[in-house]
Amino acid sequence: MQLRLTQSEFDKIDAFARQAGESATQWVVNLIRKNLTGEPQPGMAELTALGQSNRQLAAIGTNLNQIARRLNAEGGNVDAERVLAFRHEVMSHLAAVNKVMLANRQRWVIR
Repeated sequence: MQLRLTQSEFDKIDAFARQAGESATQWVVNLIRKNLTGEPQPGMAELTALGQSNRQLAAIGTNLNQIARRLNAEGGNVDAERVLAFRHEVMSHLAAVNKVMLANRQRWVIR
């Protein structure tokens, strides 16, 4: 498939692509796929940010779990149930972020 654009159209696409950290071709492919699937097409910068977020949240979740275990074992002034509820929220976010990253990887395979 070929796509013919005016120079000004290509320049605008190229500017958007550079801003997203992608090639113009990849940006156009993502645009088309986004419209075909109706789902977001994260670029490399977004995927990197999602990955960092996931790692940080996983560490927070692990630390909260350790705190909750210690509180349950030793008894403490902090409400362990509230800590566990917060940990559940963090883990839910981790699952949502993982789902976005998995969907992005699977989106490259068109069936």
